[in-house]
Amino acid sequence: MGEFDDAWKASVRKVLDKKKKKQKYIVCRNCKGNGYIVAERLSKKHLRTETCKDCGGSGHLGSIDVEEKNMEQRSQV
Repeated sequence: MGEFDDAWKASVRKVLDKKKKKQKYIVCRNCKGNGYIVAERLSKKHLRTETCKDCGGSGHLGSIDVEEKNMEQRSQV
């Protein structure tokens, strides 16, 4: 039982560490952060969707920190 508790604690720590980072992402304009696009509306409740090709279904196009570093490197060149 102790091994299970340690594994659970380690997994919870990983989740909490990710939340601590609070990375800000650039939201995909095509799908508006959903990760999918409505291809066809079958009824009020049922939709046929497709994975967003721009972001690959993640809903974001990268983190702001990475983009800022790229912008700084471009301005220096």
